[in-house]
Amino acid sequence: MSSFAAVRAVVFDYYFTLADPVPPRDRTIDAMLGRLFPSMTRVEFDQRRAEYNARHPSDVPSPIYDGPAPAFRSFRDRWTEYGDALFASLGVNDAGTHWADARAAAHATAPLYPGTHAVLAELRSRGLRLGVASDADRDFLDANQARHALEFDAVVASDDIGCYKPHRSMFDAICDALSLQPAESVYVGDGPETDVEGARRSGLRAVWIERGHVTWPATLDAPPHTIHSLDQLPRLLNRPGPPASS
Repeated sequence: MSSFAAVRAVVFDYYFTLADPVPPRDRTIDAMLGRLFPSMTRVEFDQRRAEYNARHPSDVPSPIYDGPAPAFRSFRDRWTEYGDALFASLGVNDAGTHWADARAAAHATAPLYPGTHAVLAELRSRGLRLGVASDADRDFLDANQARHALEFDAVVASDDIGCYKPHRSMFDAICDALSLQPAESVYVGDGPETDVEGARRSGLRAVWIERGHVTWPATLDAPPHTIHSLDQLPRLLNRPGPPASS
């Protein structure tokens, strides 16, 4: 019997799992520079930004898995605040919306990883429901799904419920939207804490898609299942489980 025999749905993280926002990022940032700093080269901008970041390191909070959800701010608000401060250091005030627009445009136009459509079609042909639970603003998430003609049975974006992963609110919300219990769903994502640990603490079966840009933290138990590309997922879901204990 498959170790996933009870599974009725596969839920995906979106960015860096199904779609990659990195390829269009250079294009959207270059367009922004052309409007704001036409005499500044991209190399100079990247250097000035790195210097700013070194002076103002981001405060990464410890993950919160349960209990009261932390205060929420959308990606656009966070990007705008960062852009305001960054561009002020470069002599341009109140221009943070340009940074937010560039980041949102990269996410809206992100290409899919190879094989995404084929894998989703294969899973759906097996009668599995498909869902997305993504730390994303609804506008650019919807735009990207429409761009690629992706259809899911349920989609939950962080700004729908005012919470980010790994808090269980995100995982509860997608299970409720699919009308399934957590144990009936597999969650696939690239984030060790936000996706894998958050999902398994919330009762979902978790699969880590290892994209090469994140090192698995030594502080976490090893991922229960690991794949390196989406086309490995259908085979994994067919893998026999461990022998029953006597």
